[in-house]
Amino acid sequence: MVAPVHCMSRTVKTVTNLWHEWIVGIGGGPTIVTLDAGDPGGAPTGDRRLRLEIIREIRRTAELLRITEKAAAAFAAAEYRQLGFSSLDGYYKQNRANRKVREAG
Repeated sequence: MVAPVHCMSRTVKTVTNLWHEWIVGIGGGPTIVTLDAGDPGGAPTGDRRLRLEIIREIRRTAELLRITEKAAAAFAAAEYRQLGFSSLDGYYKQNRANRKVREAG
């Protein structure tokens, strides 16, 4: 069976929209969770890797704070807005830098 071809939406620019695409799907398209289950494939690259890292950070936050992933996504979205990010790339880079500091200390 051939896995469905799906390009992640280029209109996704916020954490809220990213979470929605990942868990619910956008415009009647499949969720990323569903696609991953059907075709785990190799290591993600580029934009997919960036988005996956944000999702992983949401999941880490949920586990650490013992809240739902949906609540952690709302927390991340509020942080994204509060810090004034205009792109997921900037938010990803900030999270990566914070994680390196945490891991080093």
